[in-house]
Amino acid sequence: MFLKRCRVYRYADEAWKERGVGEMKVLVQPQVIPDGYTSGGRDVLPANVSLNNVQRARLLMRREQVLKICVNQPIGIDIPHFTPMGSADNSMCWVGEDYSEGSATHEKLAIRFKNASDAEEFQAAVQRAQNYLRNSS
Repeated sequence: MFLKRCRVYRYADEAWKERGVGEMKVLVQPQVIPDGYTSGGRDVLPANVSLNNVQRARLLMRREQVLKICVNQPIGIDIPHFTPMGSADNSMCWVGEDYSEGSATHEKLAIRFKNASDAEEFQAAVQRAQNYLRNSS
């Protein structure tokens, strides 16, 4: 649903520390693929394609070059809830359960995009995934 390059930070030891640079993905797993729709691994779901019975959705990001997972969080009906970071309109933060290290850890993360339009697209894609989950339950 979404694929853009960004920088992710995590809040630890009273400071923001860089977690990685890479492409953030908003992924959804529907029970049934819409008729006539084919996509590759890097294709973004167009806004006019509607999905029914979405089982799960998640945020996934791998670091560039080393390809280590640095964000792996499930998207719920009401999580993540984004809050803006200061006066910058190209960044936001949220709190959630992250599974990038294997087991769940409660972390505060922040994301920064190159421009504000990418941040708006990201937030819209997450809200779209949340709506799919809400309509499927």
